Amino acid sequence: MTTDSGKTTLATIRFHLPPDALERVHFSYGPMLEAVFSLHVLVEPQRHPLHHPFVRRMRALPVSLRREITACSFALGAAPPQLGAGLPDPLGRFPADTSESFEDGIAYLRGLPAKTVAKEFAGTLAVADRYRSAQTDPALRLAHDDPAAFVERLCRLFEDYWEAAFEQEWQRLEPHLAESVAEAGRLMLAGGLAAFTRTLGPRVRAHPEGEGFDLDMMCTPQWGSASDQEDVDVTVTDSFAFVPSAFSWPHIWYSVEAAWPVGMTYHAPFVTSQARPRIPPADLVRVLRACGDDVRLRVLRWIAERPRSTQELAPLVGVTESTLSKHLRQLTEAGVLEPRRDGHYVLYSIRRTRLESLSQSLQAYLDD
Repeated sequence: MTTDSGKTTLATIRFHLPPDALERVHFSYGPMLEAVFSLHVLVEPQRHPLHHPFVRRMRALPVSLRREITACSFALGAAPPQLGAGLPDPLGRFPADTSESFEDGIAYLRGLPAKTVAKEFAGTLAVADRYRSAQTDPALRLAHDDPAAFVERLCRLFEDYWEAAFEQEWQRLEPHLAESVAEAGRLMLAGGLAAFTRTLGPRVRAHPEGEGFDLDMMCTPQWGSASDQEDVDVTVTDSFAFVPSAFSWPHIWYSVEAAWPVGMTYHAPFVTSQARPRIPPADLVRVLRACGDDVRLRVLRWIAERPRSTQELAPLVGVTESTLSKHLRQLTEAGVLEPRRDGHYVLYSIRRTRLESLSQSLQAYLDD
């Protein structure tokens, strides 16, 4: 399984679905796969800023378990910053449906033939050999010499992790993932596959001419150089899995190998709502900018005593009248000051209700 993480868009996967596309599409998620994604977060926290609170919580894991996660990190997608991330297909396998249990996932791994394990882990081990360390060396040697024994070691790691922390984490996540699938189903019933794929972000584009979509791949150098990357056409003849995930963000993991379930992950809405940039209201920004200046703050302090004119304020603040006029104009345009003419003078007074609401507006934005 590969992720689109990286810095450069290199190619596009074009998924072609038959006319009965909706009958070929299914949704799946499972505790085993999500546990693997969460372990990838733990070994590559710099790639997952949204999940840093989770990373900090997992510092409470037993020291022996944390050491084992580090020892096997190469199998969990750990790679130097200049490389993209990849998971061996047996670990990143998309479950058949949402009923697959953690125990089912472990049993599947334990039942894999040693030849299959050796073949599917070959690319991962080739990269890991280039960046081996004292912590990973024993596990790497085991993976080379006895693939079946290494998979058993991984299974014990997953079981210990499930018991220590992730079973409880899954109980929290599963209802949200179920709601993500229900919402996707409603979108598809109302507008077809295109209505759903339009919600998956800018790198996913529905085909205008029919049932299908494109996924822009990002740089994953361990699977080839930029010159090696070409557009890929995938014709879905059996079924296609959309997999909602909390811990995949910001990656999109995809599988196009015929030997494994074809599909891709997508970011569950309850995760993307946290990742969505929170643009401050323009009005709030305007007031904060107007007040955030030493000269303008001193102007407000003098006007707070009583309304004052430009001619009176300039020597008090220590600037020229022309300079002061610019500051007064910015405060007025932000609605902080209210001017009124008094004979030959224009007196400025503070709109206190405007400033009193500033704290509430800022608090409301922060608590959004």
